[in-house]
Amino acid sequence: MRVNPGALQEEDIQAVAHPRLTGFWLPKVGSAAEVEQVHALLARTPASEAALSAMIETAAGLFAAPAIARAPRVRFLQLGEVDLAADLGIDPGTSGDALLFARSQIVAASVAAGIEPPPAAVSRNFRDLDAFRSDTRTLAGLGFVGRACIHPAQLEPVRVVFTPAPEAVREARAVLTALETTESGVALDADGFLIDEAVARQARRLVERAETPDAGERPGR
Repeated sequence: MRVNPGALQEEDIQAVAHPRLTGFWLPKVGSAAEVEQVHALLARTPASEAALSAMIETAAGLFAAPAIARAPRVRFLQLGEVDLAADLGIDPGTSGDALLFARSQIVAASVAAGIEPPPAAVSRNFRDLDAFRSDTRTLAGLGFVGRACIHPAQLEPVRVVFTPAPEAVREARAVLTALETTESGVALDADGFLIDEAVARQARRLVERAETPDAGERPGR
């Protein structure tokens, strides 16, 4: 459930707070203090166990992202790239290169706080699905997992990009098996490349994603 920022936020939350509601999206979060206020409010509602996703859509929010990621109830961060670009006065262009710093900041803040990886931001492009798929692959390479969608046509490309291929899963399992059967803490894969704990961490993540149904999809806003 997405709630409005500012004064309407408390009214919105009170209106929809239900014991079965699992979470809220908070737009334009600029500080951890804002999240803490919502956390305290939720504790007094039937939705006392609901998680939060903080939308980072301003320069202030971007530089506060590490603290926001550690705030109570925050399950994952998200970038509101259209609003952020407007706040920064930049044109992200079709490649999104101008937002590279912001994207990497959100991924790094999430990892440092130990919360879920962020889903990639929404795209207004639901006509050219090849371009949308290519853009989604780029975002996956930056560390995003899943993507918020605003149109049903976007769901299948997102599912394809973020669902590990069977061969990749087999290779990841083989990496883990090879490392588990060695006493030295290092091993070699089928191509003779070194396997250490860093490689194993990547393999574990891939296997975990493969075992989580529909992990790539996030609802639109």
